Amino acid sequence: MKNMKLILLLWCFVGQVFAETAVLASGDNSLTNQVKTNQFDGPWVGKISSPNHFKPGADLVYKDELIIFLDGDTAKVYNKSGEDFVDYGYQFKVDRQGTNIHLYSNEAEAAWVETIAYTLSLESENRLMVAWSRVVNNHDLPSTSKQARAYFVGVSFFEKYTK
Repeated sequence: MKNMKLILLLWCFVGQVFAETAVLASGDNSLTNQVKTNQFDGPWVGKISSPNHFKPGADLVYKDELIIFLDGDTAKVYNKSGEDFVDYGYQFKVDRQGTNIHLYSNEAEAAWVETIAYTLSLESENRLMVAWSRVVNNHDLPSTSKQARAYFVGVSFFEKYTK
């Protein structure tokens, strides 16, 4: 019986050592992920631009200068209006994993639906790589209207915002 307890104790110890070694070898330790994730917090500024991919040549180009403010699991997006940045007004959901964050919003009113997504990846502590998309469906307009449907997509770099 004593030998069985000793064997079980040794087996548990060896199992714990193998488990900890596997976690360290995979690079997935909480402290590393936390440090990398916290580097996102704060304001980031950048410009985005794209033609309308649903209606090429429709003279509908989406251009914006944005500040994306991240704080833990919350995000606010501000776009430039004149000399100021104003709240975009949408509620963004945040999904964080290591050095990447995915922000997205699905908004709707009676006549339209709009989905915006930003995928952010840290290039350095002061620079983000940003892939984004925006899809608008003004479903009350005929599909022949220039403003009826729009799909914009692009990539950009954002920098830590200091003013």
